[in-house]
Amino acid sequence: MTLAYEDLKKADLPIGPFPSPYGSEPEGNLFESLVNSQLHGEVYTSGVVRLPKGAMLELRLLDISLGDCRSVTLSKRTILKAKRLPMRFGIPYDREEIRRAHTYSISGTIHADGRLLYANRTAHLVFTDSNFSFVRLCLTPVD
Repeated sequence: MTLAYEDLKKADLPIGPFPSPYGSEPEGNLFESLVNSQLHGEVYTSGVVRLPKGAMLELRLLDISLGDCRSVTLSKRTILKAKRLPMRFGIPYDREEIRRAHTYSISGTIHADGRLLYANRTAHLVFTDSNFSFVRLCLTPVD
């Protein structure tokens, strides 16, 4: 039986994000992050990099639960005039859309002058025991 994303959203599943069932608390002010529904993090690459003028950082919070379907964008944040890496960010999200049974990731790209300069090459899972309220997103140069 195949379920569409809308069917899963309607399912009677608890809403999260959730603390670890093993009793460990993630670092940082968890309460503040949950109340404000903001995922905080840092975008970095190898070393300190000065970005070209007009560089734009785009971040997306994705629901990647349905592996055979396209991911669903839950939130998007664009930072115009990105100047250098590493760079801290906050991406807002609607906590009512976060479900315990789903898998979430964050992706990022940097564009300048219509060209893609940096992107993440691996999935960066969020709302897990290790990446609950602060995530480090590694971007690599695009050839």
